[in-house]
Amino acid sequence: MSPQPSMNARKSLTAFLALPIEIGGSGAGTHSCIYSKRYDHLHHLQRFPPMMEEPLFTASIALNLSASNDKRKEKSRDAARCRRSRETDIFLNMAAALPISPDEVIHLDKASVMRLAIAYLKIRSVANALKKPFTKIESTIEADEFFPQALDGFMLVIASNGDMVYLSENVSDYLGISQLDMIGQSVYDYSHPCDHEEIKEYLLMESNSVNEMCSCNFFIRFKCTLTNKGKKVNLKSASYKVSI
Repeated sequence: MSPQPSMNARKSLTAFLALPIEIGGSGAGTHSCIYSKRYDHLHHLQRFPPMMEEPLFTASIALNLSASNDKRKEKSRDAARCRRSRETDIFLNMAAALPISPDEVIHLDKASVMRLAIAYLKIRSVANALKKPFTKIESTIEADEFFPQALDGFMLVIASNGDMVYLSENVSDYLGISQLDMIGQSVYDYSHPCDHEEIKEYLLMESNSVNEMCSCNFFIRFKCTLTNKGKKVNLKSASYKVSI
């Protein structure tokens, strides 16, 4: 065997090891084979300890990142839950302010509440712009339950952009569609496509004088879900009914 290498870790050493190798089975003798292995003792000392500690350090970082992500997700869920709660309260207060019975309010979704609220603000604006009655007698006249019967139809208020801001409650008797389903919707979604151009012309028509009101008569074909037998069909299967 070669002489022992020095213990100086800063030098590259060569160790010669004589290892016994058995040749030829159990009856044969042993022969010595000499080989050399070159290694850097200093590199050997500096390399292996960090490699043993690296998995522990990596695992610690992974655990810290996982805990941080969990906290961030929990805060995000709490913020979203709080935001949904405030949004629900806002829509409940908005629905309570609408001139609708509580039995009908409970069936409204958020989109319907928003649509009806916008229509209500528009009809209030229209009502405030109307001229006041000229006499006290006219101001005391109220439209009671006999007014729709005397009208023999339903009342419809349309904005200049085509939004139906008001319909009388008896519209369902003529078209089969409820008042709340149509208020705030576009008249073009419920009328025949061939009538759209004529409707636009009348909605954009202006009077010659500020104090003068325009009066016109024209026909509109509205969608009707009522059949001849008194049954209702889906809105997609609705036919058209002429109204004036």
